Amino acid sequence: MKVIHFLNWKLETIEKELENIKKQGFDAIQINPMQKFKEEKEFKWWSSYQPLNFEVGNMFGSKEDLKKLCKKVEAHGIDII
Repeated sequence: MKVIHFLNWKLETIEKELENIKKQGFDAIQINPMQKFKEEKEFKWWSSYQPLNFEVGNMFGSKEDLKKLCKKVEAHGIDII
């Protein structure tokens, strides 16, 4: 499996790149955790890995953005981690 990690990318930006991702031979994409996290205002790369709860949505996208991305990656035959 060939995985590309989109560290700190907004979900809408990833969505725009799905065609290129597939053309480059990737089977899966890895995104940041989608829960709210402590340090969103003073963001550091590791902040999103310190979730506060299980509520979905943060600076990378909303719950609806995540649902939309999941449908689009499935249509391209790509897994999401």
